[in-house]
Amino acid sequence: MTLRLPLLAFVLLGLLGLASCTSAAQPSAASLLTVSDAWVRITGGPAEPAAAYFTIVNHGSIDDALVGASSPLAASVAVHQSSMDSGGMVGMEPVARLDCPIGATGCTPASTGTTTGKHYSSFTQAFDLTGLNGALAFNEWQHSFYAQDTWRVNNELLLNLGLRYDYQALPEPGSVTTNGYTFNGNPAYPLTMHFAQDKNNFGPRVGLTYDFGGKHDTVVRASWGTFYGLTSNSAVSNALTNNAISQKSFTFTPTTTGAPAYPATFSTVPTITGVKPNLNELGSNLQRPTIQMFDLTVDQRREPSLAASALGIASGCRVVRVHDVAGTVRVRDTIARLLEAPR
Repeated sequence: MTLRLPLLAFVLLGLLGLASCTSAAQPSAASLLTVSDAWVRITGGPAEPAAAYFTIVNHGSIDDALVGASSPLAASVAVHQSSMDSGGMVGMEPVARLDCPIGATGCTPASTGTTTGKHYSSFTQAFDLTGLNGALAFNEWQHSFYAQDTWRVNNELLLNLGLRYDYQALPEPGSVTTNGYTFNGNPAYPLTMHFAQDKNNFGPRVGLTYDFGGKHDTVVRASWGTFYGLTSNSAVSNALTNNAISQKSFTFTPTTTGAPAYPATFSTVPTITGVKPNLNELGSNLQRPTIQMFDLTVDQRREPSLAASALGIASGCRVVRVHDVAGTVRVRDTIARLLEAPR
């Protein structure tokens, strides 16, 4: 068994140096870690992060561990593992230590009794019940309207006022058909039968310029506005499919009854007592991501040919918040809620 690990570096141009936890300064025959099949994905520039992949095998006969990585040509190197949240967003999480136990043919976690081979925080496996092998296609209509005008109040004050309206029409369950299969909701959960449509996205914009005394010596410029993002297609896709009707997905922890041990997975939909599939819903209070932005600039003429400026910018945003209520993960406002559905 071997393990391929991704590493992220801000600048990664050469071979990686690995730090292992051993009792001797130099590797011995009893503690022998080998690294092979290493390769690095080229980045768009020296300031961009890179990903390197390699295979580690412990050929020795004593326990060892990977505790870090370094490169003389990299500003920073860290070992990461892939992860996915309940909204379907993929990310990378750092790994502080990887055990390479005695007698192992690869770097796998050491035996810990009932959780042997289950050194994951969570394990999720999904089953497509549509026969489409994950295929899904849907359309969205995005409507935007904008009005703006400028008023000169007097010789000192200039106002710029605007209003924008945004509406993202989400596809409804029952209206999406792919290759002859219609994605309907789960009647046991009303929020999978209908998606809340966020229709109150009015974004005002205000700008002003004030010239003190009308002499062009000191001028203040300020602006403020509300801007709306989009509900991600991954969240919409999960809500359309992961409803225990079109797709069933199960999440296990190392102590969950029937949790698989690496590298085993389920070949069919599990029917383990007490294990229920996940359910993705768009909340009834669905709101698109919102950003409030404000900037202030002060210009002052010091001499006929010299001017000084000071600029300040501030912003605030409404993002997804995850709440754990009685063991049920619920993502409110923007993305999805993960509930337990009946088998």
